Amino acid sequence: EDESPKKVPRGKDSSDSVIPTIMQHHLKGVLALFKSTHPDVRYRALNVMSTALKMGLVNPYQCIPSSICLLTDPDPEIRDKAISVLNIFNDKRPSDLRNRAINGIEECFEFQSLVNPKFDPLSEQSSTKETLRGVSRLYMLISSNKNDRDKFLKAMITKIKSAISNPAKKDSKSRKNTGEDDPEEVTLRLAFFATILADLPYDHDEPLLIVFYIGKLLGTEGAQMYERVSSIEDTDQSSGDSLFADCTMTMRFSVLLKLQQFLKEAYQLNEAKCDTWTPYLSNKASMQKCGRKLDMLDFTLADVPPCPVVGNEPLIRKHFKFFMSEMEKDSVKLQSSYKKKPRKTKKKRKVVSENFDEIDHEKEADDEDDAWVPGPKSRNKKKMRR
Repeated sequence: EDESPKKVPRGKDSSDSVIPTIMQHHLKGVLALFKSTHPDVRYRALNVMSTALKMGLVNPYQCIPSSICLLTDPDPEIRDKAISVLNIFNDKRPSDLRNRAINGIEECFEFQSLVNPKFDPLSEQSSTKETLRGVSRLYMLISSNKNDRDKFLKAMITKIKSAISNPAKKDSKSRKNTGEDDPEEVTLRLAFFATILADLPYDHDEPLLIVFYIGKLLGTEGAQMYERVSSIEDTDQSSGDSLFADCTMTMRFSVLLKLQQFLKEAYQLNEAKCDTWTPYLSNKASMQKCGRKLDMLDFTLADVPPCPVVGNEPLIRKHFKFFMSEMEKDSVKLQSSYKKKPRKTKKKRKVVSENFDEIDHEKEADDEDDAWVPGPKSRNKKKMRR
């Protein structure tokens, strides 16, 4: 009897509808295996998803973030397989890859927290940095033009802004009621994003864009925090909850200061170049090329004090001192660059009128318009012709 396998005849419509349905039903479970602590499981799950993608059995949009997170896998073979899968996305669904890239970076943080017990973005670990360089391969895929580069970097900066605006409450019960994240986790995620931004392979004006937006944050929220910490240091009167919250925020600003300083030094960005560059105008200043000048310089957050502990006032004071020291390195720029500029008002025509009430009313309106300008008031007296 012939025992060779024979193809079972099936209806074309039936097979075409059932198999994709089954695969799509199990896709969530397959993607969950990407975060397994066992490398073999991760590799096999990636192979299954890759095959399903090539056969058109699953929705590619759902697979992109999980594939990106494997770019930071400790196993180089899995990293290479992940980049080959992302190349498929880039060929067939380039817009989806660019739109979901930031979600993939967020999953990288979760993935590292699960599979790497020594993962700490605030410490100096060469092994962690080596795995994070897989993200550079993603950046090279999606940075083919300026719009794609800017979109990705602005999405990263938006995540950084959300970390700055995230309140740091020590009480886990109150955080659970409001749905807020753990303050230490938010800070570590911010440090993770900063490490990635420091290590991406920039060739154009990307460092200037990052420095520009970080500078705006430091010149507004950062300057306000500097004044607050200064008052705390002077009066030495603040509750434990308030001290912890302020300390956590100063630590986040310290991470941004270190990133800004690193980019300026690694890409040799002087103040004149940073001041003339703007993302709002299409001029020569916004199209500058600034490749990395110091390749041997490594980004590190090892000198930033560790995450604050509630009740550890010496550590909290150490954070305050570190933050103020970093801010004062650029204090002149912070005091002058982001002041609100006076509003330009249209000059009014000289009016000939015998009605003095109308003239007084017009003068009061001018005074109100000038009153909002910070600093000494300067009013131009109008000469009225009678």
